Amino acid sequence: MGKLVAGGMREGVNPLENKADSSKLFLGFALRSEMRKDFDAEFGKTIYSFSERDRIKLASFPLNDHILRISMEKEEHHFTLIENILKMISTTHAGRTNRQDSR
Repeated sequence: MGKLVAGGMREGVNPLENKADSSKLFLGFALRSEMRKDFDAEFGKTIYSFSERDRIKLASFPLNDHILRISMEKEEHHFTLIENILKMISTTHAGRTNRQDSR
């Protein structure tokens, strides 16, 4: 739980946190994602979560047993980016469901 499985920083971009803090950061993301599930019965499943900090914007998308975590520059139009990611997730999930149904 809380380990980077794939991905990383865009070429030429350095992380704001040091390597030791990255592990804590990933664990924190995973714990918050798991804790949100406690309220699924009342509010429904989490589609995504978003936070804006002084220096960065962050979004998390639960994907089965994983979390897609993206960071963006403060100037980025986050709504458009989030909508595009949700469309990709929806398309990918629908494709998997259709393939599984056809077996």
